[in-house]
Amino acid sequence: MRLRVGSTQTLQVSIEGGDTETVPVFSSDNPGIASVDDKGTVIGLRRGTTVIRARAGGKEASCTVEVWDSRGSSDRGSESRQSGRSQDSSAVVGTWTMAEDGSWSFSSGETVYRDSWGYLHNPYANQGNGESGWFRFDSEGKMVVGWYQDLDGRWYYLNPVSDGSLGKMLTGWQWIPDASGREYCYYFYPDSGSPMGSMAAGLTTPDGYSVNEQGRWCVDGEEQTR
Repeated sequence: MRLRVGSTQTLQVSIEGGDTETVPVFSSDNPGIASVDDKGTVIGLRRGTTVIRARAGGKEASCTVEVWDSRGSSDRGSESRQSGRSQDSSAVVGTWTMAEDGSWSFSSGETVYRDSWGYLHNPYANQGNGESGWFRFDSEGKMVVGWYQDLDGRWYYLNPVSDGSLGKMLTGWQWIPDASGREYCYYFYPDSGSPMGSMAAGLTTPDGYSVNEQGRWCVDGEEQTR
């Protein structure tokens, strides 16, 4: 299957030998490239290739999905980035809408982003913050801010500050306050070594610093704060 970034297609599942009365469970090997909902509707999010799987009655069917953008190619190499205010052509362009409760949603054409990641164009970004980035939406289509944990237990942090990049997934080292206001330093993978944006925990980071099981930077076992 080939999908353009921002487009959708619903899978028709046939699992030979499976229980036809069992509702299939869908999943994506890389939901950052293409995600799938519980009805089998796949949405292309970013250039690349992934596999969509459907499981039912102890059987499994799979479908390889290639997502392409306006340049007509999938992302098999490194991504080029433009400086200044030029729009990133791999980002989905659409409409941002703020509800009365202050939450944001995003749609592109007839597609409303729900329970998925999206690499999106952000027209509100301040100079220097860029015009595109990864955003997460909950099952109601509301943009997530602050801490977010995925189904695999990985933690991410979506910018909670209304500075023009509200909701954007943060990467690298970040000082983040707890409920009392005390700040701890966390490391979120920039683009390799683990899913992009996921928090490092219980290890030594690629630049040689220790973080504990809570992801907090430690020196000689002591959490660093400010």
